[in-house]
Amino acid sequence: MYKFIFREKRLVALDVKTLNDVARLLTLYAGTEFLIIQLHSFDSYPLLLGDLFSQATVCFVGVRMSDILSYSINIKGKIIKISAECNTGVELGYLAARVLKNPDLIQEHGLKKLAQAVGVTLKQSTFSATKTPAWSARVFSAEQIKLAIHDAYMAYLIGSKLLEKIEVLNCVIENGICVLFLNLES
Repeated sequence: MYKFIFREKRLVALDVKTLNDVARLLTLYAGTEFLIIQLHSFDSYPLLLGDLFSQATVCFVGVRMSDILSYSINIKGKIIKISAECNTGVELGYLAARVLKNPDLIQEHGLKKLAQAVGVTLKQSTFSATKTPAWSARVFSAEQIKLAIHDAYMAYLIGSKLLEKIEVLNCVIENGICVLFLNLES
């Protein structure tokens, strides 16, 4: 299913909504397409996640990427990591620091500060923080869905803007993977 949704996308933003440090929702955004996966509703580890995260041609971006990829899913009492296989996840703060040549951004995890540094207008969620839904619910209102996808959407906008600033010098295909040589000096 995700192959159809993200068929030509090379940048995918991730966000995880948790409850007691256990992942409940995984939100992915690419271009104009969203995918929300209710992780708590699976009886076994969803194979599509391992397949998706092992895609070497997709760059996954987000804030606190190491946290996102290390969150656990509780499936019938068995704790499983979301992904131990993702080698193409990029922390937005690190990417912004490299592209904008601003080392102060390396440890930045706030979307608001990163959006300002990159020049992206931050879209504020209209959903009140006091009304944060229980992410283990089966059904969400339109406003709750907007809240669930907000951070992935903003991460995508920031990542896209940063990647626009990178000049690709060369692309070499190695073992079926495009290796990009980038000019970060411009």
